[in-house]
Amino acid sequence: MGGWWFILTCLLFSVVTGCIEPTYVAPTETVNKSRIQPVELLTNKVDILLVVDNSASMCEEQNQLGQALTALDARLSAQGIDWRIAVTTTDANAGGGQFVEKPVPSELSLNCLESGIAPNTDDCHDLPAGVSFTSVLRHDVSPDPQVRAKLIRCMALRGTDGSSFEQGLAATQLALSCGGPNAQSFGECCVDGIYNPTCSPKASPAFLRPDAVLAVVIISDEDDCSDPITDTVDDLGLTCIDPLDPDCQIQKDAAANCAWDSKKLVPVDAYEAFLRSLKMDPDRQIIFASLSGKPATTETGHVIHYQRGIVSADCRPSLGVSQSQSDTCCPNGRCTGQPQPVCSSSMGEAYAGARYARLAEKFGEQGLGCSDSTDPECVSLCEANGVSRMIQKLAVRLDKIMPTTSPDGLK
Repeated sequence: MGGWWFILTCLLFSVVTGCIEPTYVAPTETVNKSRIQPVELLTNKVDILLVVDNSASMCEEQNQLGQALTALDARLSAQGIDWRIAVTTTDANAGGGQFVEKPVPSELSLNCLESGIAPNTDDCHDLPAGVSFTSVLRHDVSPDPQVRAKLIRCMALRGTDGSSFEQGLAATQLALSCGGPNAQSFGECCVDGIYNPTCSPKASPAFLRPDAVLAVVIISDEDDCSDPITDTVDDLGLTCIDPLDPDCQIQKDAAANCAWDSKKLVPVDAYEAFLRSLKMDPDRQIIFASLSGKPATTETGHVIHYQRGIVSADCRPSLGVSQSQSDTCCPNGRCTGQPQPVCSSSMGEAYAGARYARLAEKFGEQGLGCSDSTDPECVSLCEANGVSRMIQKLAVRLDKIMPTTSPDGLK
């Protein structure tokens, strides 16, 4: 049943009993995975979903992000990979998860007046005859690598007018759901509103091809804040039964609520289960990559978390430092007060992407995240070449799991 059926049931039931706590319905197994044999990756296909933060805090990151992503086509084409790329944003509100179809205007947003940085999209409509923007970009859109690089850059630049409550995981789920805004791109593999990873379509879907690797790449300067109220298509198999219950959603009056009320967020396990349901052999057919801030720790290694409260005077060591992150001020990693950015550079500030990192960990070698700040392979959004390093890691991972194919052998 869809999520709204559960909501209606509870609204009627609550007249008598009330709904006290948010209830999650366990994901329903739609495919008997025990009968499915491991997929032999005999194709060189990859469908890449780029989930780009378009909140107001991404002013500095925008153009550097676009420039770095121009290398994506070069890396994939050199490996002979048949790629398709779709882009959405971390804004999961109205229209959330929808694949974007055109560049944003090259205009200075009000929230970027201080930095004076606008998305550099002036040249985006200067394209050769027969080439145009579509919701799914393909490796064969043009024989000219510069044109392909421009298309990727122009689609990835999403401006800074999106919600300041970044919900990259909810946006991913919406983008890849048969009940979401892009179902038409999945073709015959959507059956009764559910994606069937065992499908053998007569015509290859535009995206989420059953024999392709699925790579989800989330780029955000803040952590995920996906609350149950955003689960509108119920593909997660868990719905907050009482939408009027305050525990069903994060209050949007302060960004800190995402950290302070993290227990209200949709469990990361639910997004893992959803992604795995999209592939017959998810251990090899799914790559999850995230680029945000590295996790912060105390001097003894406790990962920093934040809770409501007033920061004591002893934990404000100097002007301009909001809070000390020492073991004394943050026992066992529990800090009081406003969450603090973990890094700052020409790429702007970034906060720890803890939820994204946890989801990446769940995919083992196929997960490209940053849960250990001491790991030399850990990539931070604050690095000047952070996006380039993440692209390189993605290319290396694809190279390890795909057959060797020359560009002439693309299918």
